[in-house]
Amino acid sequence: MTQLPSENAQVNTQESQALHKNNSMFSFKISDEFLNEYKSKKPPFGYKDAGGNRVGEITFLRTYSRLKADDTKETWVDVCERVINGMYSLQKDHCKKNRLPWSDSKAQASAKEAFDRLFNLKWTPPGRGLWVMGTEIVNVQKNSAALQNCAFVSTAEMNKLNPAKPFAFLMEASMLGVGVGFDDKGADKDFLIYKPNNQKQLEVIEDSREGWVNSVTVLINSYLKPEQNKVEFDYSLIRPLGSPIKTFGGTASGPAPLIKLHTAINKLFTNRAEQKLTRKDIADIGNLIGVCVVSGNVRRSAELLIGRRDDKDFLNLKNSQIFPERNSYDPENPGWGWMSNNSVETEVGADLSSIIDGISLNGEPGVIWMDVSRKYGRLIDPPNNKDHRVAGYNPCAEQSLESYECCTLVETYLGRHDSLEDYKRTLKFAYLYAKTVTLLPTHWEETNAIMQRNRRIGTSMSGVANFADRSGMPVLKEWMNQGYKTVQRYDNVYSEWLGIRESIKMTTVKPSGTVSILAGESPGVHWTPGGKFFNRTIRF
Repeated sequence: MTQLPSENAQVNTQESQALHKNNSMFSFKISDEFLNEYKSKKPPFGYKDAGGNRVGEITFLRTYSRLKADDTKETWVDVCERVINGMYSLQKDHCKKNRLPWSDSKAQASAKEAFDRLFNLKWTPPGRGLWVMGTEIVNVQKNSAALQNCAFVSTAEMNKLNPAKPFAFLMEASMLGVGVGFDDKGADKDFLIYKPNNQKQLEVIEDSREGWVNSVTVLINSYLKPEQNKVEFDYSLIRPLGSPIKTFGGTASGPAPLIKLHTAINKLFTNRAEQKLTRKDIADIGNLIGVCVVSGNVRRSAELLIGRRDDKDFLNLKNSQIFPERNSYDPENPGWGWMSNNSVETEVGADLSSIIDGISLNGEPGVIWMDVSRKYGRLIDPPNNKDHRVAGYNPCAEQSLESYECCTLVETYLGRHDSLEDYKRTLKFAYLYAKTVTLLPTHWEETNAIMQRNRRIGTSMSGVANFADRSGMPVLKEWMNQGYKTVQRYDNVYSEWLGIRESIKMTTVKPSGTVSILAGESPGVHWTPGGKFFNRTIRF
């Protein structure tokens, strides 16, 4: 598990270990007496293999267990403790800062139940929450960016002073492991490509996430702004392949992925002076950035590209006969077209015949009815137009988002509950986790302005299809309807207590990834048919 550099890569190791050791980063701490009861319990991880091992436990140790100060791996109790302490410390910090009511005794009771339901895998944060909640980057530096699951940025936000700004956001959010959607609307702003002048400008790249992003920003702007110098880079400060990254975890990739990205951007724009920036150019830049981030081995990276159904180039972006280079599988000269899921923006009643050939060829593009996204919460309810500012979606398209908006998700597991009342109780703590994350700003000002207005969260459920198989569709619908009302009620209560806005949207069904494996649940609405054995590949 490796990472690209973060801005905090040089945090002193001894200070870091001391901070973890004495828990000084937490203003709230669940009682040791309570925790001791769980240290001898066997975590109820899911999916037992033929040898009696729990695949859920293997996945936990590989993916979500951090190294502690003594170089041992976190246990499940350790992670549950870190998450709950981090979560309730954020609530307490918010209340104390804003002089709102806070009761340590009430918080202890709430935190203990949240811990127990987390330990028993009735709910979990998303994977990123298991990884960074209760760590320095969140509870000391007070930055929620690494906790966010989803983001979207519109290239319509490109401006003459800083044309590269949306691409910089895409890159930095991706380097934090956030899945980012983007569109190609910047091509409507008639940006010209310029040839940089002959004066050389040397950029020494800092060994940080900001350093990487800044280098790409400067390079893109050297072609999209007039009278810019020719940019050359000094990569000497970037630590070599395999070096440890202390705050975010993992090891560095070395400068090679960034060098390849710079080379590809230069190739894209060279000898194209006075030509207009195209939709394909925007797609290429976004996809090439994504490949750089993945090549740097960030723990997770994904993109969604939204285009027009009447744009033949967009519809053929994954057609290797039309664009062989961007769809190459040559290991010596690999393509980048695979990096994004591609979808068209459309409206109800539109003619979709132009996209049929592409769907039959490779399953894309997907279809996003943006008018429905703006009008509705649930389709069963009347239009409410709460999301009239929606500009796009995250890579798996479960979250409608404004440009520069992020959203944090949280997961519940239907199959871990014996009754509807038990499930509704779990929803309290799952909802509260996601809402708590909205108390903490990111380091992006535009993002904070939107998120503090919308407070968008996604309380999700996994094992949906399996639950329907076992209990029937009428029971599933009842749990969903009652669960939806329960989350709405909690949002009213807790938003009032915290002195913040109610969330514009609160529920979703996310695709889950690997975190549902811990609970032994199929992710989201995926169906796992009955059978005694399954093959599962796990990469270490």
